[in-house]
Formats: sequence, structure tokens, C-alpha cells
Amino acid sequence: MVLLLNLEDAGQRRNVVAEVLAGLRLGEPVAIPTEFGYIFVCEAINPFAIKRLKAARNDHGSIGYPILFSNLDQLMKFAIPIPETLKNVLEEHWSGLLTLEIEKLNKNWDTGDGCHGKTFYARSTCDPFILEILNSYGPLTITSASAKGWPSLETPESIEEHFSGKIHSVIGNGQIAQAGPTTVISHEAGDILILREGAIGQKQLEQQFPEINFRSLTEISEHAK
Repeated sequence: MVLLLNLEDAGQRRNVVAEVLAGLRLGEPVAIPTEFGYIFVCEAINPFAIKRLKAARNDHGSIGYPILFSNLDQLMKFAIPIPETLKNVLEEHWSGLLTLEIEKLNKNWDTGDGCHGKTFYARSTCDPFILEILNSYGPLTITSASAKGWPSLETPESIEEHFSGKIHSVIGNGQIAQAGPTTVISHEAGDILILREGAIGQKQLEQQFPEINFRSLTEISEHAK
């Protein structure tokens, strides 16, 4: 089922949010539009929901999916404490184009990795529609709206065509091209590690935060995209 999102119609928007929340409560994936493309979302702390997401995508891997949070306060309920320097970077850029790798507070939390990983990937958004869902329901597991190995689908109609019966619903907002890769960061011994340079470049970060030492690395999970 495709529901078209109309941000100018408050009543229609409430109905769409209610539809997304209904799918999440059932443990089913929902496709939603974001500023960085269409994504699948499901409840982040529901192992059954993550299994449904993996089944829909034909994803049999054991790599954790990114988790979407509304703000740093919500993140800190699931992650170890982070230094103030890192908080400053996140507060400036944490709007969909920056991904943070951070250690889990609960080592038994299955983010899709079968509880094998000590860390997870955290993202945020500035989209008011998605923030409403996050603030109403809590953090969400996210991944691109596609099957494993496919390019991301850019229209609600194509998502509905390929995933009807496998996901709860598709929230449509026209065609949205997939954004380029996010910049992925972590922290170690006071430094910020750039695990992958994407939309936000190392030079930009160094200019904005000259007091921080940024170190560049290259290896990163495909799911952090």
C-alpha cells in the first residue's frame, strides 16, 4: 500500500504518521522518504522486526544496520558516553549525512549483527516528519529501500512493486535520488577517526573544529552507507 505524504496538510500528515506507527507496532518494515533517499525502517529493539526486515531484503548477512535517532539524548540511552568534542561535531552535522560508529551500551543488543558486534552505526535527521515518528516511537533500524545487492529504489511505486506483501506500507513523496555516501566517524583516545569520507569532507571538519585532531581511515561496513 502506498500513502502519499502531504506535508502541507496537517490532518493527512497525522494519518500517515499513524500508519507508520501501526506498522512499527506490528514489527513490520515500512518504507519512508528521507532527505537521503527512500529507506526501510523498523523498531530498533525488536529482534522479530529486524528478522522481518532481513527477510524482506533477502539479506542473510550478520552485519548490523544503522540506527536512526532523534537527538543525542535518545542516542545516549543505547551507547557509551561520548566526549564533548564529538558531541560538538554531531550537533553541527548530525542530519543524515554523518554516521557515527559507537560502542553499544548493551552488548546483547542485536542490530542485525546477531549480537556479535560491540559497536553500531548511529545516524540522525533534520526531517520533521521522521523526527515526529522517532519522538513518538523511539529509535529505528534503517537501511536502503532495496534488496541486498540492488541499487536503491527511487520511487514509491517501484518499492511497492518489488516489496508488496513483504513490508507494511510505503510512504511516498515523489522520486528521490539516493544521496552519496555519508561520512562515517568514530573516536579513539581523544581523536576523531574518519572511517569513510563522504558528503562531509575531512578538510571541512578540520576548518570548523581546529582544536580536534581528525585521523583518516578507510574500512567501513556496506550497511553504514
